[in-house]
Amino acid sequence: MNDDAHSMNSVGSPHTSPSAWRSKPNQAASLHTVVMRAGAGLIAASVLGFAVAGGALLVYRSWVSKTIPAVGTVVGSVQTNSPGGSSRRGGSSRSWREIVRFTDANGVEHEFTQGFNGGRFAVGSKVPVRYLPSSPSDAAIDHAGSVTTLAVAFGGFGGVFLAIGTGLRVVGRRMARVSAATTLPTA
Repeated sequence: MNDDAHSMNSVGSPHTSPSAWRSKPNQAASLHTVVMRAGAGLIAASVLGFAVAGGALLVYRSWVSKTIPAVGTVVGSVQTNSPGGSSRRGGSSRSWREIVRFTDANGVEHEFTQGFNGGRFAVGSKVPVRYLPSSPSDAAIDHAGSVTTLAVAFGGFGGVFLAIGTGLRVVGRRMARVSAATTLPTA
């Protein structure tokens, strides 16, 4: 095999000259474009993470400002089956609805049910409750910890994505500059 056959190889074999490889701007340009787009995608994901975190906190704060706190007791639970679910047991989905009893600020006792998958609270458990003064029967268990955890998780992932995305954008720009500086004009 002669050396002319190797020099005509365009896929970057070890025998391809470095100047011939550098004269292919599309290879370097496509790599830096991929890096830049990945960085932009991660930055967009970080914005979404920050938006979800902030939105969850705003909705929770709004709800808290309109409701009154109370302490409720889980007095029972009811199992419900929803047809068409993804359960492995015959295509229905099972969930549990806790029955919670509490006394409002006027001394009136109320009871409500709230659904969870898997029965989250045992009968007799004390749970924080919030209710609307105009409609105490529309009460809910106060999940401040869950909302805070959700906000911290989405905000934390948003921060990580922002850092990685920004780093990828910086690397992509440097790759573009290096590619432009080392690309030889083709004749």
